[in-house]
Amino acid sequence: RIPKGSRVLYHAAAVMTANLTMALADLAEETWTRSGAPRGAALRALVPLMRGAVDNLERVGLPRALTGPVVRGDAAVVTRQLRALKGDARKIYRLLSARLLESSTGLTKPSRTAMKKALGAR
Repeated sequence: RIPKGSRVLYHAAAVMTANLTMALADLAEETWTRSGAPRGAALRALVPLMRGAVDNLERVGLPRALTGPVVRGDAAVVTRQLRALKGDARKIYRLLSARLLESSTGLTKPSRTAMKKALGAR
């Protein structure tokens, strides 16, 4: 049971998990098509990646399920990707990557500092 005063937060969490994931998939598909991939082909390639990420999340939880350049501390890759992205894609990449950085546990202080700098760079 969800206390009456907390239902709005429960619903917001559900929206983030389901609906906003679809918005993120749409943005990822749009970004992929900028590389020349046909729109339908991009989505067909992204869905198994999403499924694998969710399966890994269920299996090992957070933060162990995290992967990618932010949790590896690869600031050079993040910088290149941010330069390539435009508009909302850049803003969302930066915002969600900063959130991942907060959740990452295995980075050294210099790697974390470099990543913060990369995420703050324009």
